Amino acid sequence: MKQIDALDQDIKAGVVFHRKLDAFCDAHESYKTMLPIFKPAVGRYAPVALDIILDYFLAKNWSHFYTIPYEIFSDLVYKMLKQNASKLPDSIQLFILKIVEDRWLRRYSNLDEMKFVLDRMNRKAKFDVDFTKTIPEIILHSEFLNEEFIKLFEAIVKEKENWLNPQNGN
Repeated sequence: MKQIDALDQDIKAGVVFHRKLDAFCDAHESYKTMLPIFKPAVGRYAPVALDIILDYFLAKNWSHFYTIPYEIFSDLVYKMLKQNASKLPDSIQLFILKIVEDRWLRRYSNLDEMKFVLDRMNRKAKFDVDFTKTIPEIILHSEFLNEEFIKLFEAIVKEKENWLNPQNGN
C-alpha cells in the first residue's frame, strides 16, 4: 500500500478504481464462466489472459457502449499516458511508453494484432507461458465469450456509478 500512497493523487484514484473494477469482474458470474476456457492454454495465467481478452471484446463492442469512436478514444488515452508517464513509478514508465509507442489499444481491435500484445505479455510473465495459445480458444468460443462479455460490461457500466459517487465515500 505504501507504493500507492506515494503516487500522484489522480494516479492513485485511478489505481483504486481499477482495483475495484478487477474485484468486481473477478466476482461476476460471467467472468467466472469464461475463465475456465483459458486454463488449459495458460494455466495460472488464465486471469491475466482473460483480462487482455476482455479488452479485445471491449474494442470489438465499443460502439455498443460509447459514441466516441474507439480510434479517437485510444488516441486520447495515448496522449494522457505520455503526459503523465513521469508521475508513474520508474519501474512501469518504460512499459507504459512501449504501450503508447506500439499502440496496444489499437491492437486490441482484431485478433491478428492481439497476437502482438499477447506475445509481449509473454515477456512480462515470471513463469513460462505462451499467451498466444488463447487465440484458438477465443475463435472457438467467440460467440459465447462475446455474450458473456456484454453481460459483464453492462454490469460494470451500471456499477461504476456507485464507485464514482462521492456519497459512497469515493
